[in-house]
Amino acid sequence: MGLNSTGLEITKSLSVDDRVRLACSRQFFGHAAGNMASFNLGALLIGFVLYSGGVAVGILAAWYGAVVALSILITAFERRVGEDTLTLDNCAELVRTRIMVGAVIASLYGIATFMLPGDLTPQHDTFLFIIMTTIVTVAALGYSTTPRYFLILDIVCLVPMTLHFAYISATYRDTYYLALLIVSLTWQGVVIKKGLRASATAIAGIASNERLQDEISEHTKTKAQIQHIAMHDPLTGLANRRHFEETSERMLKAAERRAIALGIVMIDLDDFKPINDNYGHVVGDAVLQAIARRLQDNLRASDFVARIGGDEFTLIIENLETPGALSEVVQKFSLSLNSPLTVGETSLNIGASLGHAVYPQDGSTLDELMRIADQRMYAQKAMHKAATTR
Repeated sequence: MGLNSTGLEITKSLSVDDRVRLACSRQFFGHAAGNMASFNLGALLIGFVLYSGGVAVGILAAWYGAVVALSILITAFERRVGEDTLTLDNCAELVRTRIMVGAVIASLYGIATFMLPGDLTPQHDTFLFIIMTTIVTVAALGYSTTPRYFLILDIVCLVPMTLHFAYISATYRDTYYLALLIVSLTWQGVVIKKGLRASATAIAGIASNERLQDEISEHTKTKAQIQHIAMHDPLTGLANRRHFEETSERMLKAAERRAIALGIVMIDLDDFKPINDNYGHVVGDAVLQAIARRLQDNLRASDFVARIGGDEFTLIIENLETPGALSEVVQKFSLSLNSPLTVGETSLNIGASLGHAVYPQDGSTLDELMRIADQRMYAQKAMHKAATTR
């Protein structure tokens, strides 16, 4: 995995160090187009200085042609990289290739000084020095996340020129070239030091951002977990009473807007207390979890189920075509819940009483609907008790 086509990070499973490498590679190629424009402008200025210094047109044309050819090569390479996906596996190789090609084109600038005629031309060398230092400065700013690039540019652009200044000042005892030599060495020392410091700051900033993203992601995950705990029953994983009340109010408003029927079903287990008394709470908990699974298995995706008490559950049935359709839903759940269930090696007959109410026939508020459903549930529970005592 790596970066997508827009440069957005999609490798959150990678370590911070690996993500920093990918981010630095992305920034390196992201700045490449603008800095190539600076290189081409620098080539035009160098070409003008060389032409005014008396360099033959043929030699100058060959030099500039090589610069243009390499610029086209770099542009094509960057376009290909832009269309592909940077990954942890290929980013180092792609950056290394781009640095190598950039160093070749920069070396053409470095040899520009030696293309001038043999006569001393301090003004032309001065202009070339100004252009070269500007190019390296732009590179140091634009490629701060890849310090080895602007260091290589300094070597291929300014080191040859610095050696040229040293040779002339030593050979001809020329104080002007001695001054250029001192300025060149001083400038390189200062700019390289500042560039490396800026580079370290930029990379540290990227690393800090990645760590911050990790912290934000962890905070979001923790917040979601806390919210889930606050809205769900820890034993069964179903929604709790608070979640039920908030969801039912929202679903009631939606039913009112759409003018459709909505059902509330109250469920109470008939013989749950003896389970805890006879088998213990571990078996009782397993029974509640089994009941929750049965409810979920019979529930549609648009409906809602919650555990609102010890052995009490509630259903919200949405999109009823007719008020009578809820009776069929209640019958389905009743058959499921009144079927024997097995916990370990123990077969149990729990049974459940269900009561229902329909919006808007039985009420327009949640309290009204739950009161009606509760009454019908306890009426059914009484019938079950009466049947078992006969």
